[in-house]
Amino acid sequence: MNIPTIEIFWGLIQKYNMAIWPMHIANYLIAILIIILAIKKTEYSDKIISGGLAFLWLWVGIVFHIIFFGSEISQLYFITGLLFILQAILFLFFGVFKTSLSYRFSKNSYCMLGTIFILYAVVFYDLIEYLSGHIYAHIPIAGVFPCPVTVLTFGLLMLSDIKMPKLIVIVPFLWSLTGLIAVFGPYHIWSDGGLFLIGVIGAFMLLRRKEGNKIVNKRTSIKEEKMLDKKRIKKEKNFWDKLSPKYDRFIQKYWKIYETSLLNKIEDDVETDSTILDVACGTGLVSFEAAKKAKKVYGIDIAPSMIEEAKKKTREMEIKNVEFSVEDAYKLPFDNNMFDTVICNNALHNMKYPEDVLSEIKRVLKPGGRFIAIIVGVGESFKFKIALTISTLIGQLPVFHKLNLDEFADFINKSGFTVVKKERIKHPEDRMALLYVVAEGREQK
Repeated sequence: MNIPTIEIFWGLIQKYNMAIWPMHIANYLIAILIIILAIKKTEYSDKIISGGLAFLWLWVGIVFHIIFFGSEISQLYFITGLLFILQAILFLFFGVFKTSLSYRFSKNSYCMLGTIFILYAVVFYDLIEYLSGHIYAHIPIAGVFPCPVTVLTFGLLMLSDIKMPKLIVIVPFLWSLTGLIAVFGPYHIWSDGGLFLIGVIGAFMLLRRKEGNKIVNKRTSIKEEKMLDKKRIKKEKNFWDKLSPKYDRFIQKYWKIYETSLLNKIEDDVETDSTILDVACGTGLVSFEAAKKAKKVYGIDIAPSMIEEAKKKTREMEIKNVEFSVEDAYKLPFDNNMFDTVICNNALHNMKYPEDVLSEIKRVLKPGGRFIAIIVGVGESFKFKIALTISTLIGQLPVFHKLNLDEFADFINKSGFTVVKKERIKHPEDRMALLYVVAEGREQK
């Protein structure tokens, strides 16, 4: 590989900066939005941050490395471009589809260093080059150049508040090593000295880390938890209340399986004269079917409009052994070991923290009692995974967990139940299968 002269190198940087204008502004604003979302945590901030980082890595990989430097200087840049594209894919996979990345500012050494890294990426990188005498066209602007994007990435990864996949660190670390070449080579890009130091320090700390950030102040943690809980409840109520007038038609349109076999299957798996809880009962479709054999059915849902519709049906059908109430599945208002059977139909995949709901279900279910869980099999199809991820991000139908049958059954097992039956059920006219799992409650420790 022939190393270009200083004039050719800086000329290409200028050509790149001129050619992509005004993407500097757009990408810089994306970087700022990412930082704001890490400070002001929202329900979808983790996915948006990961998606934003994926876009920046993809942009630099394709436009900077492959289109400009790969075609003008060396084919080696095609390889580095592919590595940047790979990093973008990793952010999409771990951060958007798998939700294995989470970002939050808190008071600890990792976050303090992360804040310094972020400031270096968006402020000091350009300032150092400006003070070194470079004109604007020669300055590596954050968001469109690989080195500031790498530093920004390290800064955000330092904010991770859950255990982070180590694979996500490898490409940024490898690129940070080029900082030494940039500083001591012919071009003397002094700001890239920070890239090298941040890459080494960041990779060392992230790879040896065993868990995410913990909020040390317990009072702050409880207060924040309650605030987030109120937001979640309000959001869930609003969404499902709006859907309630057309909920039955929605089910009939997309799942013919309810009419042909699902309701009968649920009835068969319910024991005679049992006490049953239907979690996230909606308008009572499953509750009424279970009531044919049960001694008593309690149906609960977070949406008042759903419960109002269920009560209306109860009066019209004159069913005496079903009782509906507005309740939060995360905090069930029932005694321990109260129910012979708990049913949760078409809901766990829509819940952001289903493990918390399953813990409550386990508490109210009698040891050896039956748990019937049904979700939409989004994980059975890649195209539905994509479609429903987009749906969740834009605030339409919230689908947080995209599992296949084995993953769903394994999740139920790990939540303190013993799976005794699992099957994929689908009517020929239905677009998506339903995943049907029957489990038994274990003895409480």
